[in-house]
Amino acid sequence: MVKKNQSKAQSVVLFGNGDVPIHRETKHVLNNATSFICLDGGADKLNSLGFEPNIIIGDLDSIKSSYNCTIIEAKDQYKSDLEKGLIWCIKNDIKHLSLVGFSGGRDDHNFLTFFIMLRYAKKVKMTLYSNFSKVVCVKDQTFFKSIPNQTISIIAPDKDILITTSNLEYPLNEEKLLFSSQGISNLTSTGTSYSIKASNWVWVFENYLF
Repeated sequence: MVKKNQSKAQSVVLFGNGDVPIHRETKHVLNNATSFICLDGGADKLNSLGFEPNIIIGDLDSIKSSYNCTIIEAKDQYKSDLEKGLIWCIKNDIKHLSLVGFSGGRDDHNFLTFFIMLRYAKKVKMTLYSNFSKVVCVKDQTFFKSIPNQTISIIAPDKDILITTSNLEYPLNEEKLLFSSQGISNLTSTGTSYSIKASNWVWVFENYLF
């Protein structure tokens, strides 16, 4: 069950039907959540971890159990479950989301997830937690807490995006990523924080130190 703690800041988890989380970082997010919004069969996976959904959104074709919570049918076949969930959250003025259960399984679904994050980055702040990394979309200067020697990757959807970083081993100063793999694993945190600024939206992957 969701722990009811009125003094705790609102922490909303949007839970998908992907891989069940096993990393301690993601488990910490779940244990500190104030509410769970599940997308279709994600409700069953969340329940297998000992939590109950507060809201379920989707066409409800992959749920095997019944739940005593708010059910919102969303049968638009032109939108993915993640997009349906984000649209509902935006309409209901939810500003921050932790995305869990959106990795693993089909590669095309994984690929689409990152572009959906990019599409809605202006409307809702999201952090995706997989079993290997945290993923966010950033544009204006953003500061991050980190662990020394943590591997950071930056992927730009457009080769003309200018990127500036601080406190990373290979700093960038209003520079473009000239080839698609340039920002993969080449940026290592040198301390307990770093920053990234970009002229347009980019993906930032903070890889876990297992």
